[in-house]
Parts: sequence; C-alpha cells; structure tokens
Amino acid sequence: MKRKIGLICLLFFILLSGCSNNKALSLTSTNQEHKPDYDQYILLEAELPNTDINKGKSILVKPMTLTKEDILFTIKSIVSYSDEIIIDKLPTQGEIELDNGSSLFYSFYENYIYLQECPQGIIQLEDWIKAGDAYPGEPKDTTLSHVIISQDSAIEQAQAIIRHLNVKDLSVSYVSKARILLPSFETYSEGWFIAFGNCFDPLYSPIYISSVLPNNRMNVKSQETAPWLPETMTFFIDETGIKAFQWADPVIIVEGSEAMINLLPIPKIYERITSYFQENCMWNYVISDADIPTIENIVLTNVLIKKQPNSVDEGKIQPAWAVYYTTAREKANYSLPSIVFFDAASGNIIDPFTLDDNAYQQ
Repeated sequence: MKRKIGLICLLFFILLSGCSNNKALSLTSTNQEHKPDYDQYILLEAELPNTDINKGKSILVKPMTLTKEDILFTIKSIVSYSDEIIIDKLPTQGEIELDNGSSLFYSFYENYIYLQECPQGIIQLEDWIKAGDAYPGEPKDTTLSHVIISQDSAIEQAQAIIRHLNVKDLSVSYVSKARILLPSFETYSEGWFIAFGNCFDPLYSPIYISSVLPNNRMNVKSQETAPWLPETMTFFIDETGIKAFQWADPVIIVEGSEAMINLLPIPKIYERITSYFQENCMWNYVISDADIPTIENIVLTNVLIKKQPNSVDEGKIQPAWAVYYTTAREKANYSLPSIVFFDAASGNIIDPFTLDDNAYQQ
C-alpha cells in the first residue's frame, strides 16, 4: 500500500533556510515604481563552479519496495529494544519499549519508515525557534545552547547507519540544531537534525524538500513534475544516540540506465534565469522594494522527474540548477525561501517537488 503524499510533511519538518556554500547573487533595481522596469533588473554577482560543466548523468530509477525484513533490519540497526515487533501487514504503527526504559513510536509503510523516541514530544528546529512562540510566549531569537554532541560527530553517526543499511548515493542536504519539546513545554532533548538526499555526483548539492517553498510566485508552472517525492533520510541525534529516524521514498537504479547528456553553458543558464524572473514574476504583488524577488543562491543539483508524461512507475534523475529566491518582507517574517528548478540540459522549468493526481494511487 502506498503512502499518501501528506506523510512526507510529517509533523515537524519546518525549516527556514536552504543549505549551500555558494555565494549569493541577487536581482535588484533602482526603480521605485509599483511595476519595475524589467530591464533594470540585473544579476549583480554570480559565482558558480569555476569550471564550466559540460556533461551530466541522466539515471533511470524506480521505487524501492521495503519488505518486512528491510524494516526489521533497519530498526535493529538504530535502537535496542526488548519488545518483539510483529509486522502482520503494512502499513502499521505502534510503540515498543526500549532497553533504556523509554518508549519508541514506529510507523511503517512499503516506502516509508519512521521511528521516534519520546512519542509525545515534537521536534523543533532552531530556525523555527528563533522566530518566536515555538511554544506560547517563548521569546523571539531563542537559541539552543545545550547541544552536547558536535555537528561532525552527529553526522558521522548518521553516515555509519547509512553504510550499515547499505543505502547508496545519499549525501547531507540539511543540518540544524533541534530539540524535542514535551507537551509540558519542557525540553526532552537537544541535538542535531540531519537530512540526506540522493546525490549521484560530488559536484551536485541535494536539496531537502522541507527546507524550501514551491515556486509559488511565478505565472509559469512546469508541466514536468515528479512521479513520486525524492528519497530522503533524516535523523535527530543527541549525545545518547539516535532519537528519531525517517526514511522515505527509497529508489533503486534501473540496470543499465545511466546515460551522459550535454548541459547548457553557464552563461546560457544565467540568461535563462534572468529572463524567467523578469517575464514571469507576479509583479502585481510587488508593492514596495520589500517585495522584490531576490535570488539568494543557485546550486547544481540532481532532481527526480517523470520518465514519460504519464509515468508513475519509473522516473529519471538528471542535473538541474536550483534557484533559491525570497523577499525582504518574507525574510522579516521568517518565511522559507522559494525555489525554482531549471533543467541543466534544456534550460526548461521543471518541478521535482510537485506530484500530480496520479501519484501514489493504489
């Protein structure tokens, strides 16, 4: 039985910024009119890889179905528990007692595993907490100051689990300090939230789907969408170990599916990005400089889109340029950045974070 789309947005994964080490670039204008002169919008700075990337891989994939044995092996790799877990059918969920005396909530589907110690707690990321009122009355700009384990050690623990599970082609896509908050508003644990995504080339930067908003302020939407949501694996880790784990939408490569494709030169991509923002932004909503779209980052990534327009059983992963953009008003309100993807081979808009009505139908 396939997991419904809403489960990918489980409970707490609300993030306030994307991850990348690339320099920022921005669209700016000296025009103060309600409808700006598009010709005055220019890319002020654009630092991408120094070496032009001419070719990339296009890889055919299909969904991986998790068996009961896969699920039991996964949970035994992460926690020690005394209760027996009996999986009669999928989906299923429940609680078990851990050897340390606490309890663990689990939820299993054929394409989804979720585990969390302290089931009554919710995970909150530090950027969310900084916005204020993460619980009623909590001050704005509150930070987490009791994280004992280092970020590097937490990442190493997560990577060790991934190796033990023999899961390939996953790289870090997002890292944040986080806490588990009890219903009493007391903190159960402070640690690190770490997300991993598919990465089939060291030049690519995987993007965590819950760290961005869809491309929702442009007039043009892509007809090229995803057959299912991208594979993700996330961890909450403190000094005692893994407190929460999620593995969603795993994929397997179709044998003999890798092919090299020609990519557009970077100057062509800059030109495409510039014209897209000038022509397709919903300028009627730009009522002041605080509403001007600002491109904060551009990264090369690999995205999952349909192999064919109506295909939901097989997809293709290929290179794309991900453009993060926001406005001064949205940043002041702690909104997530928006994102738009450009196919690195054609320059066309693609939308790997959107599913149509045919996806996940039983």
